[in-house]
Order: sequence, then structure tokens, then C-alpha cells
Amino acid sequence: MSKEIVKFVSDQPFVYKVVTGHFIDEKQANDRCNHLKELGIEVNIENLNINQQINYRVNAGIYDEEKDALKTFIKIKNAGIKDTYIIPEKKENRPSIQTSILSNEIENFTDLKKQMNTEPSFNEKQVQKLKEQLNVLIERTEKQITINKELIDKIHKQNQLFEDILMQMTKNIQYIEPLNKVKQTEKSLWKRLFEHQS
Repeated sequence: MSKEIVKFVSDQPFVYKVVTGHFIDEKQANDRCNHLKELGIEVNIENLNINQQINYRVNAGIYDEEKDALKTFIKIKNAGIKDTYIIPEKKENRPSIQTSILSNEIENFTDLKKQMNTEPSFNEKQVQKLKEQLNVLIERTEKQITINKELIDKIHKQNQLFEDILMQMTKNIQYIEPLNKVKQTEKSLWKRLFEHQS
């Protein structure tokens, strides 16, 4: 983010212009403006002649205070618009910048640091990662539910089988007792027959 904030080496006072996109196609510039207006950000299109070709630069305000420019800058960045930066311009005549230094540090922008710490924003990759994790969780839960259903069905079938076996055993016991009586009677008859013959 620090590379998107342009510093100008000078002791002269500055104003801070927030720029959010350069376009060759005017329709794209208008689409960007409409998007930002929906976020409540005032914007305008500046026509630039670069190498004899018209370019459309979308500006999101000029601020006397650096911190005010940073607030707009952060709001636009949090909306997922990457090609946004701040250009300091000399108050006197505000000529176009001839020299700029891209800073690798951001320590001087205390307001930005505070807002980044207190209002973290999710970028598209983080949101996508959360969606993927949620989908994996849903898939695993559905699989576990299926496994549990299959297990319950299996237990139910086993219980049914056990009930059938117990029922059959009960029937067998009912038949075994009379059979034993028949056998006892048969033995008794054979015994009496042998006794009679002797």
C-alpha cells in the first residue's frame, strides 16, 4: 500500500489529490465514477492528453489535509479498487508533478495505521478462502450425516435379526418341551414292553 502514496520532496505547502484510475475508454471511467458514487464518494473525470492520446483520470477529491485524503483513500481501497493513490501537489499553481518518490515506509501516516488496526477489512482472497473452508465443513458434515444414517440402518437391521433369532429360539423351546415328553413316553412304553416279554 505504501508504494501507492506518492511523496514530493519540497518545503512548499501541498494539497493532496486522490486519484483512482486512468482509463483510455471513457465508459470504463464512467463506470468507475458510478461505482464510487454508490459508496458516497464525490468524484470527477479529468481529461488528460498523454502522448497525443486522450486519457480519462478519475479524481476523488483534493484535500488540504493529508489525513482527509487518507480517509478517502482507505475507503476506496477497502471497496477493492486497487489502482488508487494519493498525489501531493504544490498549492501554488499546482503544477503537474515532474518528480516523485515512491515511499517504502508508512510510519508517517499514523491515521492510516490506526484505521488499519481498528477497522481490518477482508480482501477477496480472504473471503474466497473462508468460503472454501465453509464448503469443506459443509461437505464433511453431510458425509458424517450419511455415515451416521448408514450406521443407524445397520444397527436397526441387526436388532431386527436378533429379534427374529430370539423369536425362532422361543418357538424351538415350545417344540422341544413336548418332544421331550414324547421321548419320555416312548422310553416308558419300550420299558413296559420289555418287562412284559420277560
